[in-house]
Amino acid sequence: QRDRTGKYSIYTEFKKKQIMFHVSTFLPFSEVEEQQLDRKRHLGNDVVIVVFKEPGCKFIPSNLRSHFTQVYIVVEPVLVSDRLSHYRIAVANKDGVAPYGPYIPSPTAEFPQNEETRQFLLTKMINAERSAMFAPSFKEKLRRTRSTLLQDIVSEQS
Repeated sequence: QRDRTGKYSIYTEFKKKQIMFHVSTFLPFSEVEEQQLDRKRHLGNDVVIVVFKEPGCKFIPSNLRSHFTQVYIVVEPVLVSDRLSHYRIAVANKDGVAPYGPYIPSPTAEFPQNEETRQFLLTKMINAERSAMFAPSFKEKLRRTRSTLLQDIVSEQS
């Protein structure tokens, strides 16, 4: 079987939770598969996606189509004299995802590169996923997916 998940990933522990990140550039690239379905499969099944974007570039959430992704957290470095100074953080939720904290103080707020910002971002990601799980449209998709997976397991064991 081919390597579908890559050799490397980013992992952390936070408040007794284990967090594994699907990093798009770490997922295997196929020279022959134009659609890159294995990459899309991993990222498209994530409830929360963190996007690190280049300064000044636009990010349009609707360009990434997924039935599962409910929240995009966009992190943009703020450069001063070509050196990292701070980060700007923005969030885009699909309809039905209830508000969750910690809240970004203002659209132009800048966060320093430190442990406090790391904790803010990880807390925001965890709370985003929790809130998304209760979004009416997502709850039904999740129920159907779990039901199908459970039926597959039962079929394999029969």
